[in-house]
Amino acid sequence: MLVKPLILAAVLSMAAPATAGLAQTTSTGDANSMVACPSQSALEQSINSQGAISPDECTTLQVNSLTTESGSLCLIDFGTDQGFLGRLRDAAFPSQWWVSCDQLTAAIGP
Repeated sequence: MLVKPLILAAVLSMAAPATAGLAQTTSTGDANSMVACPSQSALEQSINSQGAISPDECTTLQVNSLTTESGSLCLIDFGTDQGFLGRLRDAAFPSQWWVSCDQLTAAIGP
């Protein structure tokens, strides 16, 4: 499935700037936030419009990295959007997820 690598590439390009990938920063220009969409076509629409078009089904992710004794950890925060869909999502699953940045990089390859 191509969607997983696209989202992982977007996450990695924010968490590890040396890693090439697809990312669409939000209209505020925040380098730690990006658009994520449930479909490849919606993400490509946002990327190709340079953020001018934001499909309704897309959301904004916040990605931060932290270097610890255990290695580089990435925090992916799905809870940056407000509104009905954001509240529904927050009720359905945790909005913040910690992952190993190194494993995230390895998952998408070069």
